[in-house]
Amino acid sequence: MEDLYHLVTVADGQKDSAAIMEVMQKIYDGKLKNDLNLLNFIREVPVSFKATLENVADDRIELSVHQNQAVMLKHDKFTLIRSSHFPHDYGVHAYVALANPTKGKAILVRFAYAQIRAERRTAVRVQIHRAMPGTFSGASGTIAGNMLDISVGGVSLKVKNKAGGEPEDKGRFRCSLPTGEIDVSARFLKFISSEDACKAVFVIEPDSKVETAISQFIFNEQIEIIKELKERFV
Repeated sequence: MEDLYHLVTVADGQKDSAAIMEVMQKIYDGKLKNDLNLLNFIREVPVSFKATLENVADDRIELSVHQNQAVMLKHDKFTLIRSSHFPHDYGVHAYVALANPTKGKAILVRFAYAQIRAERRTAVRVQIHRAMPGTFSGASGTIAGNMLDISVGGVSLKVKNKAGGEPEDKGRFRCSLPTGEIDVSARFLKFISSEDACKAVFVIEPDSKVETAISQFIFNEQIEIIKELKERFV
């Protein structure tokens, strides 16, 4: 989750928490507009719904939330809160003391400011946790492997070694998604090595048809994972 958000300090931990609770109290009292939205991620795909304050105590808040969000809260044990009332366009990180998907209720505690890095992305991506082959063919050769993630602007492959391409090499990327065949102009960016894998990263330039197929795949993945979580927690 480190690439999705990181915690920040404005004054100090205690003062920041007090300032956040002051905003919550003003929203609850009707002095500020209720624009709270909760944000969680499924394989880096955002799940975000509006939330309504039901009660504010010294160190916790009670919310009415969407059932899908409650499922995510029960699974993740934390959430990110977005509101225009927080300073510097920060979000707020909060831990989940209670989440009831059936009743659509949640209690959040331990608040801190957070910079939500994922919101700066130009495209939502989804991680892929099953074997889905992809191939890049460029002037320097071919790079093939199983897809690790995909968005309408990029894709990465798990490959055996650093072979088959040079940075900025242009070519075509091809794969088969359940929502359609993908054959797009692409540019190889780099290899990233880790202890157990080598990752090849590409920029892709889809037309409207391919973009629709990728967007539908991302949406379907989100729905399937929420369905799985509901079977566990609801």
